[in-house]
Formats: sequence, structure tokens, C-alpha cells
Amino acid sequence: MRVTNSMLIGNMMANLNRNLSKMAKIQDQTSSGKLVKRPSDDPVYAARSLMLRTNLSRMEQFNRNVDDGISWLTTSEIAVKEIGDVLHRVRDLALKAKNGTLSDEDRESVSYEIESLKDQIVQSANTEFSGRYIFAGHKTREKPFEVIDDSLQYNGDQGAINYNVGADSNIKVNIDGRRLFMLDAGDSSLYNTIDRLDKALKGQDGYDLDGIIDDIDRNMENVLEIRAEIGSKINRFELIKTRMDDDTINITSLMSKTEDMDLAEAIMNLKMAESVYRASLAAGARIIQPTLVDFLR
Repeated sequence: MRVTNSMLIGNMMANLNRNLSKMAKIQDQTSSGKLVKRPSDDPVYAARSLMLRTNLSRMEQFNRNVDDGISWLTTSEIAVKEIGDVLHRVRDLALKAKNGTLSDEDRESVSYEIESLKDQIVQSANTEFSGRYIFAGHKTREKPFEVIDDSLQYNGDQGAINYNVGADSNIKVNIDGRRLFMLDAGDSSLYNTIDRLDKALKGQDGYDLDGIIDDIDRNMENVLEIRAEIGSKINRFELIKTRMDDDTINITSLMSKTEDMDLAEAIMNLKMAESVYRASLAAGARIIQPTLVDFLR
């Protein structure tokens, strides 16, 4: 086969361009710090990187849900603690009244305090978190409790609010308002029990202090049970958060190993590519046909 000068120049230009292209790719990877910038760079690593990024994005959403869940439950715990503190104070006042050591003026003062404590109960019952009433079920935009005819009325429902904290993992964060205030217990409900004590202190007939104290104790047990339930859920959220933090570090590390360039290796490869390119240029200079001037020397 006859080898022409144009064939030599064509091959030289093809090799020169390939070496230049390779050097440009390594230079781009070195300057960006990324091993894979496009799927065509490495389809296997690109698919793996996409999967890791998807997992990390989901993990970040779960983490936000966990933080919101802890905040919701912490707000609930504070409100339930306030209700428990009110019941403790009401019980102390009921015991004083039962001992019969209170004068009429004392009873009037205690009755005034009981009225204030009833207002505090309603305020705690309508506690909000981020503009949502936490004891209202699904009706979080409507005030769930109001006092009508000396009785606490519930305007919410029994809907559950669940936070998604993992694949197929949900945790209910809201407390049923009817259960918290024992509304199904009629006169023995939390608010009605305090109201009965108030009426007993005002001298109205038909109110047994022993029975009232027993109902206060039952309400206190109910509040303690709900508070323990909230505490256990907060603990569970915190355990999940710890695990998620570890998973996030692990995924981020894997993603870095998949996407990021080994800088030392990249610089070495760049130097090698640069040497090859320079060698191509030197070889090309020898292949190109000498000019007329070269013959005249």
C-alpha cells in the first residue's frame, strides 16, 4: 500500500486531537474536583451517584419530619405538664376545703383561684404549634375547646396526625383532646370536676368533696399516662434522629467516594496526558513535509 503524505498528516491530526481531548477531560475533572460530571463519563458511577443523591434527599426530608415531630411533642408535653400542675394545685385546694379549716373569706379566695385555674386549663387545651391547635385532631385550624354553660365543649375530631420518618414508618404525634380531658366521663371529666369543686366551695348543695378528690386523682392518673406516652415518643424520635445522622454521614461519604476526584491521582494523570500530547506534537513536527527552505539549507 502506498503511504501518502496526506495519510501521515491525517493520522497525526487524529492522534493529536484524541490526546488533546483526553488531556482536556482530565483537566476539567481536576479543576471541578468531580470524577463524574455527565452520565457519559461513567454510566455505572453516574447511576450509583443518582441513587445516593435520591437516598440523601429522602433522608433530609425524614430528618425534617423528625425535628418537626419532636417540636410538636415537646409543645404537647409542656401543655400536658401545665394541666398536671393545675390538677395538683386543685387537689391541694380541695384537701384544704375538705379539712373544714377555711373561713368564708378563705373559701372566696380559693374559689377565685379555682376560676383562674379553669381559665388556665382552657388556655392549655387550645395550645398551638406553628399556628395549628395540637389537641384538635385533624381540625387544627379551628380552636378545639370552648366553655359553654360551665362545660368544656370539644370542636375537634379524633383524626391522627402521623409523621413519616422512614420507609413505611410513621409515628402519631397528636394527642386526642377528648381523651386528655376525659370528656366521655361526663361530670368526672377534668374541667367538670374542677367546676364541681368551684361550686362546692361556693356553698352549692349536692357536691361531695370526697368524690371530687377521687375524680381529680383519676384525671391526674390519665394526664400522667398521656405524659409518659409523649415522653416515650420523643425518645423514639431522638433514637431515629441519631440513626439518621449516622446514615447521612455514611451516604455522604459514599457519595464523595463515587463522585469526587482523587486529586493526587488526577494531577499525575494530567501530567501524563500533557507529556503524551507534547510527544504527539513533536512527532507531528517530524512528519510534516519539509518546506523548500529546508532543502535550500
